[in-house]
Amino acid sequence: MLIEKILTLQCVRANFDCLSRKKVLELISKIAASRLDDDPQQLFDRLYARERLGSTGIGNQVAIPHCASKKANEMIAVLVTLSNPVDFSALDNIPVDVFFALFYPLGSEVYYDCLEEISKILDDKELVKLLKSATSDADLYDKIVRRA
Repeated sequence: MLIEKILTLQCVRANFDCLSRKKVLELISKIAASRLDDDPQQLFDRLYARERLGSTGIGNQVAIPHCASKKANEMIAVLVTLSNPVDFSALDNIPVDVFFALFYPLGSEVYYDCLEEISKILDDKELVKLLKSATSDADLYDKIVRRA
């Protein structure tokens, strides 16, 4: 899978200042809503409901929040890095500062394969370190597209 098929520069934020799990999910929802022409509150509610089932924090200071969107015709992604990590109840109990969110069409099961692939990509500690070093949205986008 090519990251640039699901991720656009408009859906990337580098070094964002967020203080909580809720705030980062709100930010991700707003970014995705603008790309999908969807309601950010509905996306947030879906992401938050998914997190209540169990954290999408996979370890290595990375989380992969995901949910369906009524307006999605295809898979889209949002990539956000934070200036300071937030508690996300990750598997390793380490706060998270890299979020690669996925939004997919209702009823689609294609996201399972994408989740698995993104998990493998972001399991690379050197890549995560590189993403955290991004100085701008464009720099972050460039780094994920070139390395993935």
